[in-house]
Amino acid sequence: MSVDSFSQDLEKGPSSSTTASGPNKSKSLPYQDAGAVHKVKSSFRADDDNIYINDEPINKEEFMHAFGGTLTVGARKQTEQSKNYGDPVPAGLAAFSCTTFTLGLIEMHAKGVTHANSLLGALLTTSGIVLLITGILCFIVGNTWASATFLMFGGFWSSYAFILMNVGGQIEAYSSTEEFL
Repeated sequence: MSVDSFSQDLEKGPSSSTTASGPNKSKSLPYQDAGAVHKVKSSFRADDDNIYINDEPINKEEFMHAFGGTLTVGARKQTEQSKNYGDPVPAGLAAFSCTTFTLGLIEMHAKGVTHANSLLGALLTTSGIVLLITGILCFIVGNTWASATFLMFGGFWSSYAFILMNVGGQIEAYSSTEEFL
């Protein structure tokens, strides 16, 4: 007979009837009984350099880095490359926002425009090339998360423009133009 894994909780331990070798053996698992609950009081405090959890000092810098960046709202730490180049993120956000906004207007049929072909220039230049260049610049200045984001969106918008231009003959794969759109 197997031990019921759902009744085990690492914090509480197995039920008192569960044993390591099965129900007929007397050797119990090295967990505490589920009925014995110990309350542990945790303490948190901080100073200028450390955060203390149960009086254990942890340097604040260890909490600052998540996903390759810092959790501070202020400016990023200056690197040699970021001193030579400006911050490329605002240009990338502007390029993405402009094309997304205009595509949203077309999807809402603003001014009677129903096909995104009118955005080919914006898709290729503003959101294609500009986002690819912005992603490369973000990589150079050390902003990895923004680099990956802008490179992926630059590739997406460029490929969307190529689909609308029928590069590779995607329209011929469908029985009608309405099915393609």
